[in-house]
Amino acid sequence: MKWNGKVASMLATTVAALFFMGKTPQNTQAANNNDKKIIDVSEWQYDIDWAKVAPQINLAILRTQYGSEDNSDYKLDDRYAENVAGAKANKVPFGSYMFSEFASVQDAKNAADSFYKHADKASKFYVLDDEKRAGSDPEQDYINAWVQEMRTLTKKKLVLYTYTSYQQENNLDASQFDGKWIANYQSNPGTDTADLWQYSSDGHLDGIDQAKVDVNLANNNTVRGWYSTKKS
Repeated sequence: MKWNGKVASMLATTVAALFFMGKTPQNTQAANNNDKKIIDVSEWQYDIDWAKVAPQINLAILRTQYGSEDNSDYKLDDRYAENVAGAKANKVPFGSYMFSEFASVQDAKNAADSFYKHADKASKFYVLDDEKRAGSDPEQDYINAWVQEMRTLTKKKLVLYTYTSYQQENNLDASQFDGKWIANYQSNPGTDTADLWQYSSDGHLDGIDQAKVDVNLANNNTVRGWYSTKKS
């Protein structure tokens, strides 16, 4: 995921990666050679030719917004509606995500309400992107408040996105979510721990010509369930 001034520690150290994954490094060639990708995109990918992109991917995860109305730098993603339309027109299953910067428990609840209001209801699942601290209480309190509020709004799958070192620093427990999506630009997917692994932010796809793109590797049995649901 991209945000202005993105924290440099997104690139987790090898030690942290091994601690989290509990395995020795492996070559990422298998991940990079997958016939089809799972990508996540936002306004930072600019114009996307979805007709070209569609045959190369199994799933897209689209950013809906940055923060919520309670945050001073809140904004809707400039390309969200356009990306939703492109995905729909080319029969690409998609989920929606929001980038969070929770200042309080109430802010987290408000963010869930705002996100659900703005997210396209054809989204197969909803993602909380939690990688930036903004409040003084434990981050766990905020993500719990968010997921509990979302449960009152939808029956669809809820997924937590974060990265290895941030999860460890904040002792994040994703057990209230239906899945966990981990960014770790090391070599091991750790599908026994992460349902979806963001292994690179340097992907290249035909049809996304103005920027690089995040690419992901799935534990397919779990991740397929995120977008096969027909619940509201």
